[in-house]
Amino acid sequence: MTTLIDIRLPHMGSVERAVITAWHKTAGDKVAVDDPLLDVSTDKVDTEVPSPSEGTLVRVLAEAGQEVPVGEVIAQFAPAQATAEEVAAALGRAVQEAPVRERDVTAPVATTPRAPAAEAPAVSPLPEQDVRGVSLVLGAALRHLAAPAIHRPRPATSPLVRRMAKEAGIDLGDVTGSGPGGRVTRTDVQRYLDVASQTPPVRRDTPADTPTVPEPTATNTVSCPDGYQDLPHEAVPHSPIRKAIAAHMVESVSTAPQLTAQVDVDFSRVMAAREETNAGRARRGLGKLSLLPFVARAAVAMLRDHPDVNGTFTATHLLRWGSVNLGIAVDADSGLYVPVIRNAQRLSLEGLADAIADLSERARGRKLTALDLAQGTFTISNSGSVGGVISTPILTRPQVASLGVPAVVRQPVAVRGKDGEEYVAIRPVARLGLTFDHRAMDGSDALRALLSIQRNLQEWPAEAYR
Repeated sequence: MTTLIDIRLPHMGSVERAVITAWHKTAGDKVAVDDPLLDVSTDKVDTEVPSPSEGTLVRVLAEAGQEVPVGEVIAQFAPAQATAEEVAAALGRAVQEAPVRERDVTAPVATTPRAPAAEAPAVSPLPEQDVRGVSLVLGAALRHLAAPAIHRPRPATSPLVRRMAKEAGIDLGDVTGSGPGGRVTRTDVQRYLDVASQTPPVRRDTPADTPTVPEPTATNTVSCPDGYQDLPHEAVPHSPIRKAIAAHMVESVSTAPQLTAQVDVDFSRVMAAREETNAGRARRGLGKLSLLPFVARAAVAMLRDHPDVNGTFTATHLLRWGSVNLGIAVDADSGLYVPVIRNAQRLSLEGLADAIADLSERARGRKLTALDLAQGTFTISNSGSVGGVISTPILTRPQVASLGVPAVVRQPVAVRGKDGEEYVAIRPVARLGLTFDHRAMDGSDALRALLSIQRNLQEWPAEAYR
């Protein structure tokens, strides 16, 4: 008898539990090291878990939708060196030892005589256009019923597409993929849903004595605020990420007294530095930089001169952190993530730009790990990416400060000419906001830190960012 390998839910930073959202493999599948094994959702991140071992999956011990503590056995493998007979025996034992609810158990046959069958109600014939529409949906169903009962390989998809299909109640095997190698994309799923939604329902005459099922109403779905019980609504369940964001926001504002200091920054020098930097990158065949890495570089320099801003307030001490672990707020389809650039003080402008691009791409692709979100010491929230002109971010606990970066807008400002006279000029301006924990610092301290960022951005030449 071969010894099975226990596959445990891996530790993911400070995460204690995770919900299994999907399995990529089924019993009998051969699995290689680092093959995608399952998707999990935590209060911090949704992520794909690779296989830690090689072998054949013989038993799944935690089904999709089940919440599991880290370290718990969630599956078992037959080792790679196991013979075909040993794998078959292990699969057989797994079926025999499965709980009754998971077996294919035949229900007992009722012996009570059946009543005479009632006369079938008359069914109205479908118009020709309805028949053509219904065939779109029935065609896929009939193909599924006519196919032999064998395992269909899972189409190549992302976790986001799989969740989208699951919530819509469709089988990805029925969706034609348009991506590379037949990969099913979000557009493919949406196109399938659009076709299905245009299919007219089958109409039939309902006998007068046939009871009808009432439609769900606002009063029998979820609890509503007082006075809103009779207002029609849709109840959208919170995702784990949304629940986590809500809990963290409440904790932040209920723990720390927060204020936001603001200053206007003339981005003329930054624009010139970016143009010079991007020209050099173009000669090297590299893409253009946005303004965010320039702001990040100026903020990291400020933290070196104002170490209290890069800290954590406790009941007895202010902890000044020895490195700048820079959090970058990323707006993704599934929610807000704040991945962390560790030791940002060691990075150049282009190093920061590369790190921001990498974390943003992985956040939107749900490829972050729990460690990517841990131990941030200062956060930048770039509301300007979606057009915001004022930013008052909420602190990411246990940090004591967060920088809000709104959009840069061309606007008239008063400038002093070389002749000493004042003139009105059009300049690119953004109003930066520094939210701070008033327990950790006074307003004047926060303003001095913010003015340091302003000075860096308005005075630094291009070479100062390198």
